Amino acid sequence: MKLAVLGLGALLCLSSAARAADCLDVAKKDIEQKGFTVEDSILEEVSRPANSSTTGYSAWFRVTKCEKGYIIVNMHGGCQIADHWAAGECETPEIHQAIGEQ
Repeated sequence: MKLAVLGLGALLCLSSAARAADCLDVAKKDIEQKGFTVEDSILEEVSRPANSSTTGYSAWFRVTKCEKGYIIVNMHGGCQIADHWAAGECETPEIHQAIGEQ
């Protein structure tokens, strides 16, 4: 019985890791389609509200057009893109327009 529970736990962890990788790929493709070249990326799980189960992801991208800032893609748990925003040196009118941020 313990083995079955451990196996199920491992399977769920792999499923969660696969989902995260899928979401990062979705976000990266979206950013590249907007004309950016991705140099580095970070994905974080986001809980809304705090202390709940993971309900989404935020993907942070360092792109060639801004070396000291990020373009962030917020996603729902199913990898659907919710919104984009810019931080640091990425907060320029050109980048805001490219990502569709007001």
